Amino acid sequence: MNAFSVPQLRAVDSRGGPHGLSVTTSVLPTVPLVQAHLGIPADLADATDLAEADVLLACWPGLPSCLRFEQQGGTVEVGRRNQWLTLSLTCTSDRLPFLVDVVTEVLQPRYTPQDVAEAAAKAARQAVLVGAQPAADSVRMLWRSLYGHVPVSADPAPDPEHVAAVTADAVTGAHARILRPQHGHLVLVGDLDAQRVHHLIDQALSTWRPPAAGTARSQSPALIPPAGVIRHHRPGLAHTQIRLAAHTTSRRSPEQFAIDQIAAHILGGSFGSRINTVLREEEGLAYRTAASLADLLDNDLLFIEADVDNTHAVAAHAHLTRILDDFAQHGPTDHELRSAVGHVLGKYALNLGTQAGQAACILSYRTVGFPLSAMNNLLHHLPRLTRSDVQAAAAQFRSTLLTGVICGPAPEPATTLLPHAS
Repeated sequence: MNAFSVPQLRAVDSRGGPHGLSVTTSVLPTVPLVQAHLGIPADLADATDLAEADVLLACWPGLPSCLRFEQQGGTVEVGRRNQWLTLSLTCTSDRLPFLVDVVTEVLQPRYTPQDVAEAAAKAARQAVLVGAQPAADSVRMLWRSLYGHVPVSADPAPDPEHVAAVTADAVTGAHARILRPQHGHLVLVGDLDAQRVHHLIDQALSTWRPPAAGTARSQSPALIPPAGVIRHHRPGLAHTQIRLAAHTTSRRSPEQFAIDQIAAHILGGSFGSRINTVLREEEGLAYRTAASLADLLDNDLLFIEADVDNTHAVAAHAHLTRILDDFAQHGPTDHELRSAVGHVLGKYALNLGTQAGQAACILSYRTVGFPLSAMNNLLHHLPRLTRSDVQAAAAQFRSTLLTGVICGPAPEPATTLLPHAS
């Protein structure tokens, strides 16, 4: 296992300025571009907060600085990942001052009634589209099974009616009330001078004072004991979605995160994974399969997904639980372990070799709470993993430890609890 080429995260310069925002820079002059990722946590306590946050987010691309930035050839993307509001900016190196202007205005904007009305209409349309997708229903069902309710920040979309009612005053208030920029992270990667970047940002935000850190109104809910798998009748769907989740210990250490990554990859992280091989290639039951690690509300979870034929949903679920129980009992083969380690190292090498990929990796580690040194520790640990390491992680994914939902047309139009497969 020592023949692997292990990539490394290049030296980074991370500082917390007087403005309270964490700023991390990494020089990667592969092309004369700069990629910036901004992540700001939002304290979302109720459905109103969620609607206002989505409208606030939709306002950002229309801010004057963003419009000027795009006129200079830059690109702007916004998104929400649970409680994190994200802004992604790309520009040529000589347009760095325009990028800093965008970050400055996002942190201290002025929302006009016209801007908010346009953003609310856009956010409402997006909420309708997301809510109409079968995935939104199955995700909400899974959250209810995991937490006993749907946590606000985990909801894939707010109520469109709440969104349409958001006003400029509400957005201004939400910016001051729910955003916590002093706990946010700005990551810049590319053809840049790190000292100049930090100087520009500190200068631009020299007069900005973030709100005093207060007690968050929303609290991370605790996971309830494994609730089994619910069969949820959803008539009219062309296929059935299976979503399963199991609690992991990934955030305990970089080493545990490495082990759990490999376990998830062997289960469903590639075309040749166990789940895809059985459900799609051998049995012909699935259109899509996946398994991945995710952090949600201070919890670490393994998610398993499968879009399967309606008439064979129960059979597909039985195959999934059999695969998981066999993996928990016997662990991976030598070939599976070696292939998975090589594949995961290769993905890191590709991501760390591009400006956008490296910025995304750094921001993900920042938002989870891992120090950046943990990434190199994880990468060096991967080639040393043993079959017993991965088997111990696989024990977390036994069928008796699963919570999940099978969402689609059911023979009996009712929501029922399925027994664990033997």
